[in-house]
Amino acid sequence: MSIMHLNVARKVRHYRLSKSRAYVALFEAISNSIDAIGERETTGSIHITFKRDTSQATLLPDNEDGGLLKEVTVTDNGIGFTDDNYTSFLESDTARKEQLGGRGLGRFSWLKVFEKVEIMSDFVVDGKGHRRTFAFERTPEGISNPSLIETDDHKFSTMVKFINQKKEWEIPKRQVTFAEKLIEHFLPRFISGTIPHIVLADDDKGDTLIVNNYFKDHYRGQISEKPFSVLNKNFLLSVHKTTIGSCNSLVLLANNRATKVVNLSKYIIDLENKIFDQDEEFYIIAFIKGDYLDSGASPERDEFHFGYDEEQDEIDVKAIIAEASALIKEEIAALLQPIVERKRGRLDNIVSTVAPEYRHVISKNPAIVDEISPNASNAEIETILHREEYKQKQSTIKAIEKILEAESMEHEKVEEAFQEITETAKAELAKYVLWRKHIINLLEKRISWNAAKKFEKEDSLHNLFYSMRKTSDEVPHETNNLWLVDERLNFHSYLASDKYLDEENRPDVLIYNSPVLFNNSENPENSFVVIEFKRPSRNDYHDEENPIDQVYEYIDKIRSGKAKYPNGQLIIITENTPCYVYIISDLSGKMVKYCRKNDFIVTHDGLGFFYYHKEYRAYIEVISYQKVLKDSKQRNRIFMKKIGVQP
Repeated sequence: MSIMHLNVARKVRHYRLSKSRAYVALFEAISNSIDAIGERETTGSIHITFKRDTSQATLLPDNEDGGLLKEVTVTDNGIGFTDDNYTSFLESDTARKEQLGGRGLGRFSWLKVFEKVEIMSDFVVDGKGHRRTFAFERTPEGISNPSLIETDDHKFSTMVKFINQKKEWEIPKRQVTFAEKLIEHFLPRFISGTIPHIVLADDDKGDTLIVNNYFKDHYRGQISEKPFSVLNKNFLLSVHKTTIGSCNSLVLLANNRATKVVNLSKYIIDLENKIFDQDEEFYIIAFIKGDYLDSGASPERDEFHFGYDEEQDEIDVKAIIAEASALIKEEIAALLQPIVERKRGRLDNIVSTVAPEYRHVISKNPAIVDEISPNASNAEIETILHREEYKQKQSTIKAIEKILEAESMEHEKVEEAFQEITETAKAELAKYVLWRKHIINLLEKRISWNAAKKFEKEDSLHNLFYSMRKTSDEVPHETNNLWLVDERLNFHSYLASDKYLDEENRPDVLIYNSPVLFNNSENPENSFVVIEFKRPSRNDYHDEENPIDQVYEYIDKIRSGKAKYPNGQLIIITENTPCYVYIISDLSGKMVKYCRKNDFIVTHDGLGFFYYHKEYRAYIEVISYQKVLKDSKQRNRIFMKKIGVQP
């Protein structure tokens, strides 16, 4: 009879195992020990000893316990490598432990992580002692130096020795970390108390850790256990409290062993940190088990592959996790409530002091608090609110369009749509008012001494009002801050900032207006505006630098028909086109002298001058920075108070 032979080296090569989960290879040996102890039906113990390559210890960080593993021994007092068990070991994909959920492949993971494995097993059959030894290696044959002898000892002891960890494979170096991973992997057994006595020993340091005791010291009890179903597939969810680990976890089990572990904060945002309850802090650890998971685990037990059933809808892991997460959230709602309340408090504070424009967003969707991480910064919270505001706005627009498209409009629906528009408009206005408050504050700083007790240069102020060397085609409308001077300057058909009219003349700001703004419909003439900024406290003008004469030259140039747009086209100005001029300057001695010499009239508050030049058809204002600041504060004061911000 022909016998099919197995190439162990190729089997190992194709065995799938993540390098970050190399410890699972050791867990496979521990699982075999648990099964062997169960088969013997006795009180069992498993002793795991670690011996490291200490030559690397000086190269490791202080928090790492030694170098790569030179040896790991897993010793148990289970049934041992009897003839039946040895025959099963030699058979790939053996079905011997199928009823226990065994896949018959776990031992191949050993040779993914370690160079070699040696086995020595003492056992008793029919009252006679036996010792079986052999080596398991990454060769086509796999087995070398097999031996079976009778002994005078009547003991049960199997030692699996792993030799020389490969450097690219990651196994926790800290004893406690390994213990926590082990508990997570066999969690149901630890909770039910059906796990054998397990001891971890560091051969180099002499430290020992009894894993069972470590679990008891850190386990804080069960919260709930509930069945649930997804597309008629039944599962059992068990939720517990523990101080083990570094995050809140959900474990999907296959045959009582961890197959997939997910961070619960990805599904329940309030579980990003430990839970605090009655002076106690802990993590949530939950696990799901069910026949569907048992049958769907991959051969390597690292993921799930569910077959497609034509008679039923397909189900995937994401659906199971989502359903379980929703149930966990319900079960621990009381524990999460303080976290939710703290987030609500932060939201209230933000909309009261920083972002009042989002108050209506929260009012319309209070559940938005569930989208905010407990660790979110104020900026991150504002981003979430902005995103929600956009969604609400789009929803409102669609609802209004639907109403307007209807053949007949019901009064109630129209009124509802109007309310929606009103709330959205309020929010937009609030944001704009806050922007104005920010700009006013900046202006106040820039017209005062800086740290060097000097005034800001003209360019710095110019850029605050409007970006230099830009046109209205290049700058977003929202960044136009000429409203500081006059609200009407927000609206224009064309604006050039610090652009040449010709080869010599370059006003700070030139604005060309369409007929609808500065004039009423009965006198539809165009207009243009010239604005000049002067450095605060400047008093060193020469007569040829007289700012008033300077703007007259600009007006002459524009009216002469020689001024051009940046694209080269002439700016057409008629003889009757009115002109508005603003000279923004501190009222220094020379500036006042120029104003009085040109018959300018002092404003009622003494902070500026004005004059109408009939020949130029130009209304000219000389405004101090103090007046610009004072007037802009007064104009915007009521808006700031309405949104709850101090002017």
